[in-house]
This record gives sequence, structure tokens and C-alpha cells, in this order.
Amino acid sequence: MVRHDNPLANKIIAFLGNPQTLTRTEAKYELSLIGGVYSRSITSNLNYVVAFSGAEDRVMFDDVKELARKGMLQIISEDEFIEMLSQ
Repeated sequence: MVRHDNPLANKIIAFLGNPQTLTRTEAKYELSLIGGVYSRSITSNLNYVVAFSGAEDRVMFDDVKELARKGMLQIISEDEFIEMLSQ
């Protein structure tokens, strides 16, 4: 059952880097359970980018930081993502 009261419900989220706690498949599955939407692309339509380990080494991370600086999306850590999943 989708939990629409979760802060990630109905939000578009991309992952960047290598997850340490969950696999990418598990993270996408858990996100779908609470009604979040996974995106493979970094676009201005995103609400969140989950910065997994090594995200800052990715070429597109500068673009993500710029979008966050402009208030177009929010960057959250893997720990924040997992905490938000459980809310």
C-alpha cells in the first residue's frame, strides 16, 4: 500500500553515486512503496537527488549542485533518504 503521507510520496528522485546500505534496485523498490518516482535523468523536474557514495566525483554533480543552489531541487544523503523512507 502506498503511503501518501511520506515526505517522498509523489516526489521525483534521482540517484547519483554508489549506494552503501541498499542496492540501487532496493532503493528504487522502497521508493515505489511510498509513492515516490524514480528518474534516471538529472533534470530540473526533480525534487531530490540522493547523493550516494562517490556522487561528488560524478561529472554531473556540479550541475546538480547548481540546480540545488537555484532552489530547483534538494540534495540529500543516503542516510537522509533512508530516514525519509521510514517516516
